[in-house]
This record gives sequence, C-alpha cells and structure tokens, in this order.
Amino acid sequence: MPQNDDRTEGANESRKGFPVVWIVLFLLVAYPLSIGPALVLVENDLLPENTLSLYRPIELLADRSDAVRDVFRWYVGVWWHPPPK
Repeated sequence: MPQNDDRTEGANESRKGFPVVWIVLFLLVAYPLSIGPALVLVENDLLPENTLSLYRPIELLADRSDAVRDVFRWYVGVWWHPPPK
C-alpha cells in the first residue's frame, strides 16, 4: 500500500484556498473598476439609475479621502468620458 508523502499532502492542503484568494483579489479590483462602465450604461439608459447605489461604499470613501476621490475622478473622466475631439 503506498504511503502518503507529508510534503505532498501539505501542498495539496495549501492549494485548497488558492482559488478563494484569487476570487477575492479579483473582486477587490473588479468592483471599483466596474463603476466606469456602470456610469456609461446608466447615462445611456441601459441600466436603471438606482444601480449606482451599489457603489455607495466607494462614494462614501471618496467623500472622506481626497486621494480616493481624485483617483476615481481621473479614472471615470479619462477612461469613460474622454473629451470630445
């Protein structure tokens, strides 16, 4: 009967949480970045305006932090509302 190698078993155990870490990291990045497309969809009447309430935590954070507010103004202004040519 083959014996389990403790090193292999430990490696398998540590990999079980690996997908969860990537999912959490993805959501932490995707959630704030999704505000740009959401604003465009609301402006074009493709989503109801109350959809933006999902971004209330970001709005509250931006109200309390000049740096966060500046980053989101830049992101939305430059990437989602470019100046007319």
